[in-house]
Amino acid sequence: MIFSSLSRASSEGCSHDQMANEAPEESERLPLLNRGVSPGFLVAVLQELVGMKREESNSGQLVHGNHTTDSKTDWQLFDRQKDPFSIKACTLHTGTSFVETCIKAGLTHDPVTGEAYFGPINTFVSYTWRGQGTTFAALVESVLSSFGDQSTSEEPESAKRFMFVDIMACAQNRRPRSGSGTCPNATDVGQFLKVLNSCTSTVFFGKPLTKPLALQRVWCLYEIMATAQLNKNFVFALGAEDRVELENMLIEQPRFMLTLFSDIDAEKAEATNPEDKEMIFEMIRDSVGFKALNKLVMDKMREWVRATSIQLVKDAEDEINANQESVGRERVLGVGALCFGLASAFRDLGEHGEAKVYFSKSLKLRRSAISSPHDPEIIECITGIGVVASDDHDYEATQSAYSEALSLAEALVQDIERAQAEAQSKADAEAAEQRGASTSPPPKEPRRSWRWMRLRSRSTVASHSFKKELEAASLGPKCSLAEAKEIQASCVLMLGQTSLNIGDLDTAQERFSHCLGLQEAHGALQSTIARTLVGLGQIAQRQGDFTTAREIFARSLAMREESLGRTHPDTARGRNNLAEVLLSLGDHQGAVESFQICLDIQEATLPAT
Repeated sequence: MIFSSLSRASSEGCSHDQMANEAPEESERLPLLNRGVSPGFLVAVLQELVGMKREESNSGQLVHGNHTTDSKTDWQLFDRQKDPFSIKACTLHTGTSFVETCIKAGLTHDPVTGEAYFGPINTFVSYTWRGQGTTFAALVESVLSSFGDQSTSEEPESAKRFMFVDIMACAQNRRPRSGSGTCPNATDVGQFLKVLNSCTSTVFFGKPLTKPLALQRVWCLYEIMATAQLNKNFVFALGAEDRVELENMLIEQPRFMLTLFSDIDAEKAEATNPEDKEMIFEMIRDSVGFKALNKLVMDKMREWVRATSIQLVKDAEDEINANQESVGRERVLGVGALCFGLASAFRDLGEHGEAKVYFSKSLKLRRSAISSPHDPEIIECITGIGVVASDDHDYEATQSAYSEALSLAEALVQDIERAQAEAQSKADAEAAEQRGASTSPPPKEPRRSWRWMRLRSRSTVASHSFKKELEAASLGPKCSLAEAKEIQASCVLMLGQTSLNIGDLDTAQERFSHCLGLQEAHGALQSTIARTLVGLGQIAQRQGDFTTAREIFARSLAMREESLGRTHPDTARGRNNLAEVLLSLGDHQGAVESFQICLDIQEATLPAT
């Protein structure tokens, strides 16, 4: 056992519980570049921690003791008597690193497989010692999982991979040597750039996924910067829980890629040692600067999210293809939703070619799992393809996609209306049959309208039957008639916008007016009606009828302010539309006031660039 053997040797070889024995000079130590640890060694360490019921320990506790909780004070609280199995406690007798201490004790190979525990470093592991979710177990699981997912032809095989893990490769005791006066820890830490240069890749472990604590640490930012400057491969260590979280984010909030990591601020990063912080800050100032570093780290992280998201979808597709006979319908729909989310993310990022690919993948998967040809999820995919075509100014393809979507939406509305009519007819028949079977005369009641009688029978005798029939006939997931009509209106709106884009104002007018009629008929949200009014206002603006345009834009703006609030980005766009028309009408003061309000909203709501 690694920890028990080293702890015993430490107790026998060092009489002090806080201060280590003096370390040998650098010429007598194992070179730092040869202190890489194998995946097998990490697993062996983790298994021992589990056996000691310490699997929840983070790296800081592994170094300084399970009783410590804060990086600012843990070095002061270290005491072998409180935790004889910490890394510092196990290395007191050597004064060197955990790796060197293991080698000195003869703990160099896996006792079962014979695999070497240590070797030349080729992979740099960047992580933070403490924080939510940053247990050593999570670190090991995520890092080892990343090798199978992200390795390239330039990467070493897992069996030949030796990682730089600082808590193991660097001396954690800081007693100065009497001869040279140097500190073994400071000497090791000062070689990080040399270590990075010797590696083929940096594996970054960040928790939580959307806002990694490691990005708030000076050393981790420096390591990412150096990785980029040295043109090394960058890999984000993703565990099983992180995979699930990323899948959910792609499905539920695909626009997260637009804002992900946008709040990185290197100047606010922290370090346990103030001297380390100032040293790294000086290097940042002398190289790229803080603003450029923020963008560099953000780009690296987004690049990883993009590549990992693609891999997640590929893995899911491979799973379906390999298990076509047994894979369930829900899993197919789940992968379809994953493809749709990734397509939406690519569209937001301006990668229209990739967006079209994944909208098409989603459409194919959904059609294979959904029996109805006009399910809302199918319509959603087709409109997505149309949106991408519109972004690329391919208006012929746009018209084709939106027209197909509208045809399906109209069929969806008709089917739900027919299902409702049939269910109501059946409900009325059941109610009439139940009344006819009653032998006792009904009690005298005040005379009421026929409409009230229908409502009563539907809400009592036939309510369960009606709901059951409607649910069975529903062609989309929880799609009501109002929702189906909203889908229909949206398709008409998008066709109107396409006509406007190609300059066909008459057709655009017809389609926007049709859309407005549909929306007002089924009681659409004010914010959606406002979008249609904007289209009508733009037609009037292009025709030079600025008075009509002003009236329409003012109405649309009022709706947005009421439904979305005065500071919403869509409200700002509405202000801008009105300002442009006021300028055309010669109302310069009104235009300036509206432009200023628009600018104030944008400055308050949009992220800084």
